Amino acid sequence: MTGASLTADRLETLTTLFHRAVRLHSDGHVRAAAQAYDRILRDLPDHPDALDLYGTALFQLGAPEAGRLHVLASLRHRLLHGPAWNHLGAIDRALQDQAAAQRAFLRSILVAPQRAEAWINLAAVLGDVGEAVRGLRVNRCALLISPRSADADLRQRILLARAEAPAEAIPILDAAWARHPGNGEVAQALARAQIALGRLAEARRVVMAAIVLVPETHEFYGSLALTHDPGHATERDIAWARAATRLRPLDPRSWINLCAETYRDGRNEDALMASRRALLLDPASPMGLHNLAAAEIGQNRTAVCRRICGHALCVRPGDAEVLYTLAEVEFRIGDARTAWRLHEARLCRAAHRPRLNLPPPWRGPGTETGPLLVASEQGVGDEVTFLSCLAEIWEEIRQPVVIEVDSRLTSLIARTFRSATVVPRQSAPSDGLGGTVDYAPLTKRFGLRHHIMSGSLPYILNRGRDRSLARVGYLRTDPDRVTHWRRWLSSLGGGTKVGVVWRTVHLTRLRARSHCSIEDVLPVFATPDCRFVNLMAGDTDDEVARVRAVTGVDLVTPPDLDIWDGLDDLAALMQALDVVVAARTANCAFAGAVGTPTIRLAQGFMRISNDREFFFPNVYPVFDRDEAFNGAEAGRRAAAMLRKHAPRAPRRAV
Repeated sequence: MTGASLTADRLETLTTLFHRAVRLHSDGHVRAAAQAYDRILRDLPDHPDALDLYGTALFQLGAPEAGRLHVLASLRHRLLHGPAWNHLGAIDRALQDQAAAQRAFLRSILVAPQRAEAWINLAAVLGDVGEAVRGLRVNRCALLISPRSADADLRQRILLARAEAPAEAIPILDAAWARHPGNGEVAQALARAQIALGRLAEARRVVMAAIVLVPETHEFYGSLALTHDPGHATERDIAWARAATRLRPLDPRSWINLCAETYRDGRNEDALMASRRALLLDPASPMGLHNLAAAEIGQNRTAVCRRICGHALCVRPGDAEVLYTLAEVEFRIGDARTAWRLHEARLCRAAHRPRLNLPPPWRGPGTETGPLLVASEQGVGDEVTFLSCLAEIWEEIRQPVVIEVDSRLTSLIARTFRSATVVPRQSAPSDGLGGTVDYAPLTKRFGLRHHIMSGSLPYILNRGRDRSLARVGYLRTDPDRVTHWRRWLSSLGGGTKVGVVWRTVHLTRLRARSHCSIEDVLPVFATPDCRFVNLMAGDTDDEVARVRAVTGVDLVTPPDLDIWDGLDDLAALMQALDVVVAARTANCAFAGAVGTPTIRLAQGFMRISNDREFFFPNVYPVFDRDEAFNGAEAGRRAAAMLRKHAPRAPRRAV
């Protein structure tokens, strides 16, 4: 039936219904309005206003794809209608098609340049794609058209939060959120500004409040993941992520977020399922492919992971996250030369702290024309490990060297590299740029001409397949403290003195998949003629009591030693010990770096070599590189290795 064949009474009824629907829509009764538009379109299927507004209502009710079809149908009947183009742009923005959204908003502006709304929305899209400064310029046009527009003013504040000054934008966004607690974009902008300043708890409260107020807005559930420790997920985080997939089962972003949350929680099979679902919905998603690769390598399926990384690099050549995952594959396979080359991709990852005003890269011994900076980028265990390569070539470097390390390592590294200048890690607290570090002051102070990141030393030295360093240990500990600790160890009685670290201090469910529990390592404490020293930081009283109850062994804690901050003294104690049994933690690296025989409760570092550690030949992994971790098996093998090492361990005179 067409409009021409309808009776006058029916047309009048439909007109009345349409005006009623518009009022319902304006008053926020979107579902009732949508039902009215649907009734109108049954009699007038080509009604452009009904098509446009019905499509907009469907979008607001969580069906953007269906809504888009109706708005497009409206534009086919009325191509020069600015509001419809604006509605289409809003839908495309929600569907994450930012290019299409920009085109639609630009057409709305061309057709109706006097309407501020399309200018505001175009500015929002520019902010989404990282062009916040350009977005500010576009939004100023909206402010010229409508100087008192609350939406334009709010958009300006949101863009300021993204582009220039999140601290200045937060009070404005706070006030806007108080006035409009159901405004999802305000909540998202406020949360992002809080995250940029490191205020994760505040951001989390905003997002959770938004979920309670507008639970059908699935974007909030993904934002929640940004407000907690990236290495840790809780049952509640996973529940939120699952809720988003139920709201939008055909949205790949929701499944990608669920994959990330379950992977952080150590649920590798769940992560695999979620990543595969995401790729079914969007086979070319770079993030989906990367998540699938990470989940596959978590299952030790290196060949599958390599193929997935190849597909991901076809979709996005040079993607740093994918290259970094591929490096892990090559480390596990054992191709060190390729692995270290791919490992350089870490410098372009989002997680890598941006470094400003660094001098040019160093190309290796003999290429330096002035002072060299060896820059820090890792945790303390990685710093000690990678600097072992510097020790190997130290005599070949003819220019002054400045070494940047964690402040807890400065005295130890200064004693080891006596002619170097050792400085603590450079930092720029509260810079609002996510931890950007500016090396201009350091470069000026020391006249630096070259730099190398400590993690690039193996690559610059062209480390080949399964080749380790020839020397045993390189760190120079404090001889007086070594003597002190040897006396204390002698006071414990005879036998082999064994330091033990069975897990990381910050144990999450993900990390638990590669660390032993205290029950796993009980066989180690059953080794005869040994005295065991607790090298774990943090509260371990319950675990120490468990060892005593089951084995009758006293796991002794060193007196007056700060294991977390007193790393110089910890290294001296490790050198005084006969053997160390250590999980994949910094303490394992310290023990290897001082030359003490060390049984590693894991595969080798970077999993490059079998039956020994790539950097320290005095470190003995309990697993080969192609073996999956198993805590109980790690404990059994460590006990067997300790029985072999203990009789040969040197008895050091006091």
